[in-house]
Amino acid sequence: MKNWFSIFFFVFGTLLGEDLMKAKELNVKGVSLLNTNPSEALTLFKEAMGLDSKTPDYPSNAGVALLNQKNYNEAISFFNKALEISPNHTSAHFNLGVCYQAMGDNQKSVQAYAKAVSLNPEMPEAYFNLGLVYSRLNNKKMAITNYQKFLKVANPSTMSKPIQDANNRIKQLSE
Repeated sequence: MKNWFSIFFFVFGTLLGEDLMKAKELNVKGVSLLNTNPSEALTLFKEAMGLDSKTPDYPSNAGVALLNQKNYNEAISFFNKALEISPNHTSAHFNLGVCYQAMGDNQKSVQAYAKAVSLNPEMPEAYFNLGLVYSRLNNKKMAITNYQKFLKVANPSTMSKPIQDANNRIKQLSE
């Protein structure tokens, strides 16, 4: 009896491990298709989710595919699925902010971006977007503060254009 039990767990564990590996492979392939074929990427992320329901990157990446297609409401549901799995999934919070910002829901956008930077204070994109949203809300002080935080953490070698943009926006808001 003990041998059957051991064999069952060995086989089950091997199959489970194969599912996890297959899910990772599907995710990698989906990520490579995000910009060129978001519909196919979404299919792959959903398949990965079916094989591994405990990895938050799969629903988060599915949300990005939907975000790329401007399907914000469905994207939000996938980002929320990622957050059910991992409440501190920084990119899911950030991408929720992007969705809400695109939909014009400035308050929810601020909340999502603020959560993202509370989890990762070195996230320049979230600070920049907070500056944009606070500008929309006519809160010049908070817009300037977030653009300044962006400038502190942004990498000049990869973000020279956004850095110039942030400096220009600070100047405009200060007038």
